[in-house]
Amino acid sequence: MRKAFIRGMAATAVAGSMLALSPQVALAAGGNSCWNAGIACDLNASGFPGNDLRVTADVHGQGTGRWGVSVNGQLVCGENWFDANAGPQTWNCKFLPPGHVYAYVNGPQGPVSLSVSW
Repeated sequence: MRKAFIRGMAATAVAGSMLALSPQVALAAGGNSCWNAGIACDLNASGFPGNDLRVTADVHGQGTGRWGVSVNGQLVCGENWFDANAGPQTWNCKFLPPGHVYAYVNGPQGPVSLSVSW
């Protein structure tokens, strides 16, 4: 009887763990990225459900880079300047509307990279 109870508890714990992990998998459901040897990169991503968007950008050279994000043609996050020498940087945009995402980054020297994810 005790062994059956322990087996039942182990199965319940495993099933509970799977359910707890399911929402985390769903959070990383979409996005897009680009890389360019030049000084600018832009991307489009459809199906953004709204709320939180993660932006990672990297440029090279001396000076500053700039990035921005539009959803459905409206600038919603960014137009931010950042240190081109600092390496890849990540920002979180909050409370965004759902829709089509357009994002860009440019810098003083290539290569440049950009990614958005949700």
